[in-house]
Amino acid sequence: MNKLLVPMLKEEWRAHSAFFGSFMFALFPLMILAASFIGTVFASDILKAIPASDILLMLCYLYVMIGTSAGSFGLLGREAMNRRFGQASLLAYSSRTLPISEKEIFLSFIIKEFCYYIVYWILPLPLGFALGSLASHMPVSFAYFLLVSFTVSFLIGLSLSFVLSTIFVHTSKRFFSVIVFLLLAAFILFNRYLDLIPTYRFLIAKDHGALILPILASVFFSGISILFLKLDFPVDKRPWKEMLSKISMIPGLSVVSSKDLIDLWRSEGGFGKILFSMLLPSLALWKIIEIFTEKVVPANFLTMFTIAFAMLAPNIYNWLTEFDTYGNYAFLPVLPSDLIKSKFKTFIYINLLSFLVVVGVALARQDIGNLASSLLCITGLSIWSASVIVYLTGLSPNVLLYSPKIFILYILFHLPVTVGFLVLSVFNTQYMAFCVFMVIPALFLLKKSFSKWDNAEQVAY
Repeated sequence: MNKLLVPMLKEEWRAHSAFFGSFMFALFPLMILAASFIGTVFASDILKAIPASDILLMLCYLYVMIGTSAGSFGLLGREAMNRRFGQASLLAYSSRTLPISEKEIFLSFIIKEFCYYIVYWILPLPLGFALGSLASHMPVSFAYFLLVSFTVSFLIGLSLSFVLSTIFVHTSKRFFSVIVFLLLAAFILFNRYLDLIPTYRFLIAKDHGALILPILASVFFSGISILFLKLDFPVDKRPWKEMLSKISMIPGLSVVSSKDLIDLWRSEGGFGKILFSMLLPSLALWKIIEIFTEKVVPANFLTMFTIAFAMLAPNIYNWLTEFDTYGNYAFLPVLPSDLIKSKFKTFIYINLLSFLVVVGVALARQDIGNLASSLLCITGLSIWSASVIVYLTGLSPNVLLYSPKIFILYILFHLPVTVGFLVLSVFNTQYMAFCVFMVIPALFLLKKSFSKWDNAEQVAY
């Protein structure tokens, strides 16, 4: 396994550094470290506004959400990699050409992902805290507890996504839908007790015994995923009816957009896997917003959730760009802007799933009065956020967002808009309806994006 793990780590590094250089890629965790350092130095001022316990609880759920996002992307990752690279060109598929078992490869892949996220997402925050504590009155030893707690929180989300993905692969869609429904129902009924998350109790009480159960659960779920691993699916004869002519009749859809929808429909899990990948992170987001609205700022839960969830909507565009590269169309009279337009139109249609999530949250919270303004909000902000992704990353959002420069620009594009509407929502929740006007600058930004990426060199990897 050690012989395979090191090449996998190198493969991950080369895939990302090929886009914007090794230095810029290595700079990403340093950016998180710097933010943590600054937050620790000014901790005394921050803690006057927000209690430390609330910050720690939100961070624990944030890393659970990162873990679920990393694991749930695996639902799309296998097919995306097959379409882009073919099954024989990645180390993850070397069992087809080398005498290595798939279980050994998958275990190496899990460890590689764990190492990757530890270095790029988890370790920089406690390390920045440790450095910042030297310039403040915070205890340096607490960095150890942060590192352990955030690591286990990430593992909880990652292993849960893995085991649900395993259930998804090995069971019928109806059975899996029942599992997801029960999971959502349990979350809604018992979310008041989720403050007892073990990693949070570990931070507060510094009791290592609180981590035994989550670690055992993470190992068990990951073990189930490895034991019932299913990478190679038998090729069944699936007769598909001609769908292009019918889907192309939908207003505003191009041939490429229609192809995206057909590919998604015919792939394993269809649109269900996208909904699943949206629901898991939204559960952790629900809890973070609940803590924030109840203990930090007395704001309306639905409007706060809608604003935060709108920032996740562009992930749909990220998924769509995983299926194709411009190189597949380079020999055709197709410009990068043509492909971007098609992907964006497909995003608009699939983004209707976000409306279902907002409606579900409104019903669960019994807040129908703010539903209309929230739907207008998710419309404007999700389109704005997706247009920012298009402008900054073109057809490669999943890689270019790891560039510190692009990531900082992404935050700067969103920060004034998000903060502005958050302030408005505190005064009157109905003001959220004005978010729909963000469609206007979004269209302007999209127009600039088309000319920008038509004139840029398209990098392949």
